[in-house]
Amino acid sequence: MEEVRQRAQSLLSSSGLAQDVKAEVLTLASISLPVSEKYRHLTAEEMLKENTAGRNNALSILEKYGCNLTSPTRPRYWRSVKHNNPVFRTTVDAIKQGGRRVLFLYGYTNQQIDGLSFPDEVTEPDCDVVAAVTLEVMTLRTEVDMLLKGVHPHPECFKDIIPGLTLQNCSICGISSVSIQCSTCIQRLCLNCDRLFHSHPPSLSTWECAHCTTVNEMRAVLCTTCDRPRLATPWQCKSCTVVNQGSSILCEVCERPRLATRPPQPDLGTKPQPRPRVNLDLKRQKTMREDGLVLIHQIREAEKRGVSPEEVYAALSMCGGSSINPCDWLTSELPHLLDEICAMAASVQLTCRPGNGGSALLMERDGPEQNAAPGGVKLSRAEAKLAWLAAGGNKDKAVRQLLRDRQVKMRELHSLGFQDMSQCEEALRQSGGDIKGALSLLQRPLMEPFHQRIWLDQPEPPINPKHPDKQCRRLLALYDLPSWGRCELALSLLQEPDVNYSLEDVVQAVKESQDREFIRRLLNTECPVCLSIFPRSKMQSLTSCQCSVCHECFRQHFTIAVRDKHIRDMVCPACSEPDINDPEQLDSYFSTLDIQSCGVMEQKDEGGQPADSPCGLQTQPGQAGLCM
Repeated sequence: MEEVRQRAQSLLSSSGLAQDVKAEVLTLASISLPVSEKYRHLTAEEMLKENTAGRNNALSILEKYGCNLTSPTRPRYWRSVKHNNPVFRTTVDAIKQGGRRVLFLYGYTNQQIDGLSFPDEVTEPDCDVVAAVTLEVMTLRTEVDMLLKGVHPHPECFKDIIPGLTLQNCSICGISSVSIQCSTCIQRLCLNCDRLFHSHPPSLSTWECAHCTTVNEMRAVLCTTCDRPRLATPWQCKSCTVVNQGSSILCEVCERPRLATRPPQPDLGTKPQPRPRVNLDLKRQKTMREDGLVLIHQIREAEKRGVSPEEVYAALSMCGGSSINPCDWLTSELPHLLDEICAMAASVQLTCRPGNGGSALLMERDGPEQNAAPGGVKLSRAEAKLAWLAAGGNKDKAVRQLLRDRQVKMRELHSLGFQDMSQCEEALRQSGGDIKGALSLLQRPLMEPFHQRIWLDQPEPPINPKHPDKQCRRLLALYDLPSWGRCELALSLLQEPDVNYSLEDVVQAVKESQDREFIRRLLNTECPVCLSIFPRSKMQSLTSCQCSVCHECFRQHFTIAVRDKHIRDMVCPACSEPDINDPEQLDSYFSTLDIQSCGVMEQKDEGGQPADSPCGLQTQPGQAGLCM
């Protein structure tokens, strides 16, 4: 027993895997010893007496804690155990006389508010101690399992510990306790009945020494009493189940070697190396990184060829399992796929249309192969491509997306007043599914009369006050009035009786003010020379006074003054300002008069040719710009 215990502790402290010591644990659990002698660290008797339920779950969790501490790759938070975990409270913490004691033996000796932890000065757990305690926890859990299943070879050891435990007797003799369960039937037998009376081959769980008749465990190579090897004992072939003599090496029937039946014995001289564990998270991250680098390379190559990342992603969903380049697939196969999507969408839409039952599939395409008959559903490759990209490369989803997009666009066009379904479909097809482009195509025939009218060389029709709304829109469009109210004010002024205003004069006055009385004064200004009424916009003012004269009086006065009179007569025709004898007023007055007279006075010399100055005379030195 001590040899098996030491071997199991060595394996568990090095690897931390319960699977590596499963055989040793089963051997320890099958040894017939009192519980107090078998378990050195645990108070197994008290744990079994005080706890009647939940023992196995708690022991399994404690076993997991021990394996984590002895594992070469311990968890990140191995230093502490939290009590606020509901699983911990209902299992480990619920065990009386044992749950927290096992954690204390593991090394969790520092009491905290929410649990237990290793002391701060302890950097590594004592793997040998933890392995010894964990081995006893595993052995106790195995024995409890065997007792619950009724297959424990020595249940009499627990008769006084576990209340209510019933010992089963042999199925044949009914006297001795059960020590072996037959592997081929449901009978449970004692050792003598299994050897003498049962028809099945002897059990392979033990072997009897041929010299001292001691019953040894099957894994024992030497007899525990006389230290003689078991090679001299009869052995059963694992292949044909024939019992052979102990001195024979090969089976008498199948000639298989005897060593094939012997379990492999670990080399106790060298410490076994733990098997490397595969970190699934690192493996997944490495795979994601490699796939991401490949995708980035494909996207960069596609951008050089003018292909968007969305198209690359959708193309990979179609050709991801092959070695075809996504860009090459988009060039060669995408047009055919888009035609197929258009055909599937058109067939679905045709079945939903009234009056199309039993008709052939009609579709219009964007290439030179367009031969759609009237009444066919008009879908474009551009719309199909947008739907295909939105669906991530899924063809069926692209068909549904294409139909939904087309329905939304048709409803929008109908809401804008275009009720002809065929015209709307044709406009959407020609514009590639673009709403603005379709609106431009649908509005073009409606705007044709307006285009013909604005490009004809004809005068604008007069303002008709009988249609105020239409004329206000016209004034806003042609004369850039600031508001709708100014347009209505201009129309009301044109409709006043006994007035003869021109549209341009009224618009100019309305732009300057919105006061009706002030506008009337602007439109009815009297010339002080001819006493005629003119709009203020058709009056000419001088800088030397506040007088305003009409353009005709201004032109005639200064033309005659320049041609037939003296320079002193070139003053305001109404108030004779300014004083020409004042040198300061002379310079400023004639500098502005020269600019005002340009384009107004008659500028011809005696021969009928244009003169050099606006006044038709030469200027003198010291009087630049003055007409002499």
